[in-house]
Amino acid sequence: MLAFVRIFFLGFSFLVFTPPALILCLIRPFNPKNLFFFASTWGPVAHKILGFKVIFTNKEIMQKNRPCVFVMNHQSNYDLVLGGIIRMKQTVSLGKKEILWLPIFGLFYWLSGNILIKREKRSKALKAMEKVNKIIREKNLSILIMPEGTRSKGKGLMPFKKGAFRTAIGAQVPVVPICVSSWHQNIDLNKWNSGLLHINVLDPIQTSGLNNDDLNELTKKTRNLMNDEINRLNSI
Repeated sequence: MLAFVRIFFLGFSFLVFTPPALILCLIRPFNPKNLFFFASTWGPVAHKILGFKVIFTNKEIMQKNRPCVFVMNHQSNYDLVLGGIIRMKQTVSLGKKEILWLPIFGLFYWLSGNILIKREKRSKALKAMEKVNKIIREKNLSILIMPEGTRSKGKGLMPFKKGAFRTAIGAQVPVVPICVSSWHQNIDLNKWNSGLLHINVLDPIQTSGLNNDDLNELTKKTRNLMNDEINRLNSI
């Protein structure tokens, strides 16, 4: 019952905070500060509603080695709330084109400067990655990508797609992994204190001097590091 109440108020808060953020986007379209504004205002409210605690370590790494490609494990729709906790400045994200069709939020997401791609069409996806490289270089922006490409739903870290790593190599910027402990194992929304999540930022993985011949190794290395760290966080 408590979980249902929380989900109701989470959705209600989302509907309250999104329209003002959309108005801000219409005033200054495609500005990444719009996304940070939304994360900073709605994020703490959503976090309070869901009632879980967070231990966030090595956050200072996120402010160094900019610009970069952030990679984070993708567990559920609640990752949106985690984005409000992590709050990355000068950062946009990569998402599926279908997000655009979500009422209000889809338009806000697009007008915040985030990149939408249709993953099923390889040629368009590659063009989108070229656009991302240009954004990183010319606008000095970082980008957040969830390389699993789909929600893991408690099944553990899924196989990684290579787009994030191809982007990092193309822009010659570091990969910065963000590891989050298992939502499904550690959070019970039916409890007043619903649980504890650990978030840890790993040291940057440099890509300077790498090329596409190193793509597979970079992808494998990053996934192995993240998988080991997520397992460690789950054991705490």
